[in-house]
Amino acid sequence: MKRKIVSSSLVLLCVVFYCPAKLWAGRIEPSNFRYSAILNEKIKKGAFYRVILPGAILEGCERFGHDIRIFDKENREIPFVVLDNRIPPKKTNRYALEVLSYDDQATRTKIVLKRPNPITPVNRMEIDSPDRDFNKAVTVSGSSDLKNWKTLARESIYDFSSRVNLRKMYLQLGNNTYPYFQLIIDEEKEKGIFQNIKLKFNGMDFSASMYTKKKLKVSRFVVLDDTEGHEKVIYDEFKLLPSVLTDPTKRVTEIEFNSVLPFSALEFAIDHPYYCRPVRLYGTATGRKKDSVLIKQDSLYSFPISNQEQTKKHIDIPMAQGYRSYRVVIENDVNPPLKIEAITLRWAQKQLFFIGLDDHQEYRLFWGSPTVEEGNYDIAKMIRADNWFNQPTLSIQISPIAQNPGYRPFKGKDDKSLIEKNILVIVIILVVIVVAFFLFQLWKKTA
Repeated sequence: MKRKIVSSSLVLLCVVFYCPAKLWAGRIEPSNFRYSAILNEKIKKGAFYRVILPGAILEGCERFGHDIRIFDKENREIPFVVLDNRIPPKKTNRYALEVLSYDDQATRTKIVLKRPNPITPVNRMEIDSPDRDFNKAVTVSGSSDLKNWKTLARESIYDFSSRVNLRKMYLQLGNNTYPYFQLIIDEEKEKGIFQNIKLKFNGMDFSASMYTKKKLKVSRFVVLDDTEGHEKVIYDEFKLLPSVLTDPTKRVTEIEFNSVLPFSALEFAIDHPYYCRPVRLYGTATGRKKDSVLIKQDSLYSFPISNQEQTKKHIDIPMAQGYRSYRVVIENDVNPPLKIEAITLRWAQKQLFFIGLDDHQEYRLFWGSPTVEEGNYDIAKMIRADNWFNQPTLSIQISPIAQNPGYRPFKGKDDKSLIEKNILVIVIILVVIVVAFFLFQLWKKTA
């Protein structure tokens, strides 16, 4: 009797510890996805492939593509990783300049600078200053002997940050290895420039009246080569023609639209010669206005500065949002409403990478399953955002998107709850058996 009870207990223990691991894996099948497409390429074992995911696929995905899967003909899951099509900037050497002389006069300021060890070429000068609200015309020259000077740039540096997010503190020099630089800051032109701005925008709620003429405080001069110092990004985009509503009592224009695309920028097609308007972007997951969350505050503007048209018709978003409904609020104040002709959603192109596991297999791409969790494969540790561009890849085209006629939602969470209930029942039975065994032993002793 004792041996039978022990054997039964061992069997139940195996059921408890083995079944959850087997069933919790929650085998995902192609039938668990709404949409599919064939990868039009005969796969070679060990080859590295890249697939561009268009907006039409991303629109059908859940949570930024977390529900994407690849299956072969035997319905085996193929590991992959999805990365943005962006190449990070290369490390740029920055060279601080030494001030050799500073000649401060009423109409201009002349500064002579020295670069240490001028071996590698540089093409950009950056100026650090704590000042705000200024516009300075600057001429930069280069020399090898402090006698003969060659003009490298005639540009303006400016800041209007008290009214609008606009600041420029760099000068493009062209490639050079000069050891000496001379800056001439023209103080006379500044007053006329600001007067022109005020006159240009007369009748509009934008004024340069807060400006007071002053010498620019500079804390540091730096030169560098920024040829590859910027991130390179390939963008995809989608154009919208949303409804635009102007509320004259609140003096705002509101634009509402729905999208699940992982956009990181909004660009407005505006038919207006000049403007400067604060703008706010809200998002909501429920579609109700009262549930809106502020995502970004920014400005839209278009006006001339230093004989150049300065325009900003977009809102940059630091990271893709998980909302389905969005609302843009443009503050008009006393100005006439802007004519918004269209909105363009822009995001970093999404690329899917995988390695062929067999020769001559047909791989299929599936997506559109709300309950499927994000795939976590080993390939994500090898192919990363900082090295994917160093790998030779084979590009694959995608067939037209098809709906899955045999779609059955994945019941992974429900299955887990059922398993937990079954385990609880098994544990209770096991406890009852153990208690019964000890009671039986106690009865034998007392008998």
